[in-house]
Amino acid sequence: MGVKASVATYSTLIDTQAREGTSTSIKSAWRLLDELERLKDVKPNIVTYTSILTGIHRSSNLEKDVVLKMSRDIVRRIRERGLRLRLGTYHILLKTALENPTREGITCFLQYYNMLLKDGIPFWHDTWYIILNGLVRREEWELASRMKSDMLRSQFEPMWGVLEMVKVITNWE
Repeated sequence: MGVKASVATYSTLIDTQAREGTSTSIKSAWRLLDELERLKDVKPNIVTYTSILTGIHRSSNLEKDVVLKMSRDIVRRIRERGLRLRLGTYHILLKTALENPTREGITCFLQYYNMLLKDGIPFWHDTWYIILNGLVRREEWELASRMKSDMLRSQFEPMWGVLEMVKVITNWE
């Protein structure tokens, strides 16, 4: 039909496969990403990579070590291509990692948290709320306490939902 594949076409296919979350569909998304990266005229963008990362974190069908390996590989690919994660992308990744009920969810969360710090991107209310609420929901109290301390040391003034999370964590302490 003469339709040329674009990054939007590939990203949509990758997202659809990744959202399915099965081992087979994640492998299919991975193959599509590999194919896209080999093309000369079309290159993946941050949306493409975010789609596959969220699919990996949401999947309950992947081995724990596979989740870590794949997420680290995607982050490496992002960096190699000179792409930058923006705050909105970090929000998606932090939230998705914290929604993964396994220990790998926390490992990936910490990876993204440390990347966010390293990139020097300022944290906003949404950022702290995603972090503190996600940790409270998981009952990761020690890590939530550490994050609360990090936030208060940064001179951030918690309000609204963030202040409520601080109160919940303080009551636990």
